[in-house]
Amino acid sequence: MKNFISNYKKLCSEYYDLDKPTAPKDALNYYYKESLKAGGLVLEPMCGTGRFLIPLLEKGINIHGVDASSEMLKLCEGKCKNKNLSPTLYFESLTNLKLSNKYNYMFIPSGSFGLLTSEDDAKESLRQLFNYLSDQGAIDVEVERPYLTFEVGAKTESYVTRSDGTKIKLIVIKEYNFLSNVETLDCTYENIINNKIICTEKEVMKIKHYSENDFRELASSIGFKEVKLCKPYNKNEDVNLFRCIK
Repeated sequence: MKNFISNYKKLCSEYYDLDKPTAPKDALNYYYKESLKAGGLVLEPMCGTGRFLIPLLEKGINIHGVDASSEMLKLCEGKCKNKNLSPTLYFESLTNLKLSNKYNYMFIPSGSFGLLTSEDDAKESLRQLFNYLSDQGAIDVEVERPYLTFEVGAKTESYVTRSDGTKIKLIVIKEYNFLSNVETLDCTYENIINNKIICTEKEVMKIKHYSENDFRELASSIGFKEVKLCKPYNKNEDVNLFRCIK
């Protein structure tokens, strides 16, 4: 399968899965409770490797997932198979969805919506999701707030270790455009076996940050009748959670 996006290739997806193997408990509990309240079908757009989707499936939530990265979905499917779970997963871009159902509730956690840095893509993705929401359905979206200050050219290095002791090293150089509120991460992934770099993978990842007014305007322009800022669990001052009601 070919990715719909240039990000989240093999090493990147593997690094992400090892670095973030489980969802934060407070976030997971929130989305579990909201899924129960909504009843019926739930959708996690941009579900990635399944760190939210899989535990919700295990708790009995009737949840489907969609992602534009074949590598991320491959890891999600593998973990589900190991747990004898049979998820409904769609390999699709949010800008061109072809789903089989409508959903009472959707959620996009962890700032993933910001990966849609083009205003047209962000608007079309929300429009597509709006169309697959049931009447009175809701979608929760977490977005990162704009930076007030930023260290230009900041460089970080980090490692994750596989079960066999081999490692993936991640080198990131960050930039930020204060006019567009888009953060750019120049990422280099190194596959390290026996202390030798076997191969590298380069990706440039961009993340759109939203002010409260900017996201309200975006969601309202789609047709959501109510867009409200929520603080159900998140004490992270860098992130806002919005509830958009059809």
